[in-house]
Amino acid sequence: MWPNPNEIRGHLIKRGFVKDYTVWSFHGESGGTTSADPIGDGPTDDVTNDGPHGAFGDYVDGVDVDDDDGFDLEAMLRHAEPESARELLYDESKGCDKEYTVSRSVLELLKLKASHNWSDRSFDDLLVLLAAMLPKPSLLPANTYQAKKLICPLSLGVEKIHACLNHCIIYRKEYASLVHCPTCGASRCKRNRNSDETNKSAAGEAITDHGCSSTTTSEGPKKKIPAMVMWYLPMIDRLRRLFSNPRDSKLLRWHVDKRKKGDNMIRHPADAREWKNFDALYPQFVEDPRNIRFALSTDGMNPFGDLSSQHSTWPVILTMYNLPPWLCHKRKYLMLAILIQGPKQPGNDIDVFLEPLLEDMATLWNDGVRMWDEFRREYFNARAIIFVTINDLPALYSLSGQIKGKTGCVVCLDKTAHMYLTHSTKTVYMRHRRFLRRDHRYCTTKASFDATAERDFGLETRSGKHVFEMVKKIKVVLGKKVGKGKKRKKTATSEDEGHAHLFKKSSIFFKYLPYWADLQVRHAIDDMHLEKNVFDSVIGTVMDTSSKPKDSLKSRKDLVHMGIWKELHPEERPNGKQYLPAAGYTLTLDEKKAILKCFRRVKVPTGFSSNISRLVRMADMSLAGYNSHDCHVMLTVFLAIAIRAIQPAHIKVVITKLCYFFNRISEKAIDREQLVRLQPFLIETL
Repeated sequence: MWPNPNEIRGHLIKRGFVKDYTVWSFHGESGGTTSADPIGDGPTDDVTNDGPHGAFGDYVDGVDVDDDDGFDLEAMLRHAEPESARELLYDESKGCDKEYTVSRSVLELLKLKASHNWSDRSFDDLLVLLAAMLPKPSLLPANTYQAKKLICPLSLGVEKIHACLNHCIIYRKEYASLVHCPTCGASRCKRNRNSDETNKSAAGEAITDHGCSSTTTSEGPKKKIPAMVMWYLPMIDRLRRLFSNPRDSKLLRWHVDKRKKGDNMIRHPADAREWKNFDALYPQFVEDPRNIRFALSTDGMNPFGDLSSQHSTWPVILTMYNLPPWLCHKRKYLMLAILIQGPKQPGNDIDVFLEPLLEDMATLWNDGVRMWDEFRREYFNARAIIFVTINDLPALYSLSGQIKGKTGCVVCLDKTAHMYLTHSTKTVYMRHRRFLRRDHRYCTTKASFDATAERDFGLETRSGKHVFEMVKKIKVVLGKKVGKGKKRKKTATSEDEGHAHLFKKSSIFFKYLPYWADLQVRHAIDDMHLEKNVFDSVIGTVMDTSSKPKDSLKSRKDLVHMGIWKELHPEERPNGKQYLPAAGYTLTLDEKKAILKCFRRVKVPTGFSSNISRLVRMADMSLAGYNSHDCHVMLTVFLAIAIRAIQPAHIKVVITKLCYFFNRISEKAIDREQLVRLQPFLIETL
């Protein structure tokens, strides 16, 4: 017996499996010829590796690998056994270069396959042709499957974890052997016609194979399919791989060694106040520049395109802020940490799926992990933190636990000034003028706003400690509704009941990350999402083309209800129809045509954005088919130019100021003094 798993793994890499070994006679099994193990119709194991087909997934399949930001083959081969890494492709006496071992040759070929998007079939044909051209005998794999199987030892592990269909738990640790969810009683596996109804287990009953049990049918034994699966890609292994590459290891020190400092400009998150405040609170973390600061991002996506509009799969991605700004968001350095299977979005229950990642982050913060630095040629204790989360507003509410709606402002929290519009049936936030100077003329102007004056002071951003005190006593049972009209229980102690209406839960970040309460800005809003929403609203309002217009009959009735802006109140005609008087931002047909013609004449370099001229629809006077990056380009560059084609000066001024603000905050280098002046500038513009 070999109690050491590494020794067993080494033997498997060197020697492989015994051919046609179907009856495990060396392991105590007796009997005649048996068939191979049954293969299920879906993922069933709790923890697996990538497998032959996924062995190169992080470095080849689906990754844009080029000369500038490609991977280091030598660094990858360093993780393999010496014998397999040094075995030549064919006999050296026949002219084989010593550098082209079997592993290196296969890695180079798979790199070409990924770079040029070759199909498996075309790659199979190439391998057949190369085998015929190379001297005999050669060790070139016969097909794609054998090629990926050969480099399987170089792959990074993936944990495939079963989850409750209602997002109550994930089946790991104390829940690893259960077949039913202990919270809602849902089955761990999908039910089908082949299920053995006589073997139903009670909620919480344990099984011996740590997964979905097999059933026997007329066609033979089959494995059940898990009801829901999440994938966790351990980031500690990926950090080890990065530090084993001398070039990447050197880049992870860039924020200290190469960053330009001392000119009062913000070019990198390390120049920001939040970074420096954390350095002052935790100087021991700053001592080693190799300690990693991550930004966490997540959002829903539909992997099936238009085939399933209701499906929502949620990836969780980590960005490393140690790197230069131009490399932070390269695909090579974006770490996919978690993939949460749809079709339901996790929503408030996302904490259930973040637990494996947060446990690793707690280990990296509390104890650190010993890693080899190939650039410095030394071992060191690597530590890491989650510095901030960057999401759109719905994902921000899911991660922070804050309740959207009346108290949805992430700055004001319980002091949020809100109003419910009865006709538009939505909540809006009010009293923005309180963030201006007390002597600003807008503070006392009533007629241009909601007929009230605002003389109170604006609120400061609540600290993490203040928020933690508000949520630490809230306890909630995570999971979707268990039945019609039934909701999960949320409890709070008597002294904390005043804050239970602000937050749905205490975020899992407070539970695992001791430093989370010391961060001033814990959750940030993605600028690209914000720009798209602003551009949609501006263009939809001035062009009167939005599918969800801001200026509609319902909004005009709300003005009547509030008793303001009587000149915009709807007028009822003799025929019973409602007439909406033209507002100050209403454009004429000629002005709309002038704006669209300006966009249609725009020509941009390749890769700058989409072809703006193709987004123009002159037939219905609209812009359509643009994405978030197109909105960013048009809002920061072209809209301020196109809006000059209209006559009303006040509209041009307001939209130009809005474009100026987004242009300034999108620059590669931002002046601190200018950033301070931008806040009152934006408040006055809005």
